Amino acid sequence: MDKAVTDKLFADLNSSLKERFGLDEQQLRSVSAAGQNTLTQTLKSYVMKNGSAEIEQILLGQKAYEVSGLKTEADKDIKAAVNATGIEHPQKEEIGQFALSKAVELLVKSFAASAYSKDLDGICGFIGIDKNLLKMVNSPMGKLFGKFM
Repeated sequence: MDKAVTDKLFADLNSSLKERFGLDEQQLRSVSAAGQNTLTQTLKSYVMKNGSAEIEQILLGQKAYEVSGLKTEADKDIKAAVNATGIEHPQKEEIGQFALSKAVELLVKSFAASAYSKDLDGICGFIGIDKNLLKMVNSPMGKLFGKFM
């Protein structure tokens, strides 16, 4: 993904976290680092196991993240990641869930506002992934392999 897009996304996310939860700069850095790593790992793992159809639907606005299987997986991962940051905050659990939902919301908005076509080609270009690789992952053999990983 384009560095300018990710920089803006995380600047907006940090602003939202600071405003909603009153996090200081150190807490923001900890949550942001944990969130970036968790989101990346969760997305990779989810696509390897389930293919990319649901993520495509979310980016195209055809399915809400809040009712997706991705959210279910991400909630588990973010809970562990936020606990590992060691930050002390009475709403620590809520911070992780909010951060992840907000990051996905900002990502969807960024894609919608981008010049990329609103189809699989555009998604691949926006994310920076080879379409042929994605087709391989989405194949029945790719999904089967992903479930064993």
